Amino acid sequence: MNNKQTGKIVWKDKSSTILFGYIIAIFLIVLFTWVFLKLEIDSLEKIVSLLPIFFGILLIYFNFIRRLSAISTEGIFTGNIPSKKLNSFKLDEELFSYWKEIDYIKLKNYEVKVPFGSSKLTFILLKTKSDRLCECVIYDPIGFVQALRKLHKDNLLTKETREKYK
Repeated sequence: MNNKQTGKIVWKDKSSTILFGYIIAIFLIVLFTWVFLKLEIDSLEKIVSLLPIFFGILLIYFNFIRRLSAISTEGIFTGNIPSKKLNSFKLDEELFSYWKEIDYIKLKNYEVKVPFGSSKLTFILLKTKSDRLCECVIYDPIGFVQALRKLHKDNLLTKETREKYK
């Protein structure tokens, strides 16, 4: 993600939910591996204890392949987390847009379905001059706007977004 074509990374989005996912996954794997090793070889509980281990490995895999947004000196990386469902097998394409290609950037709040309910999250709506609209979840909108201001690219933000994140 950091090479001659895309420039130096100035800001990266951070999520405590991804870190929490790693912690839960490691806890599941360690706990149920210990249970697996302590039970008798031919017991049914041993087979059942493999399910949380598998679930923990799956959780680590999903957290590992999720990419968050980043701002470089040459443009913006949009992450690959889907905008309609956060927990999905199908991830969006991670895209890079150069500053000269961007028409406007808008930050908008949406309700997103999560297990056992819904959550209100902020999304980047990035429209290019070729009428391509990119949507991506962002966990640190204030840091995103501050990084744009640092690069003197806050003119790309819509008026509504600029006023909201003064």
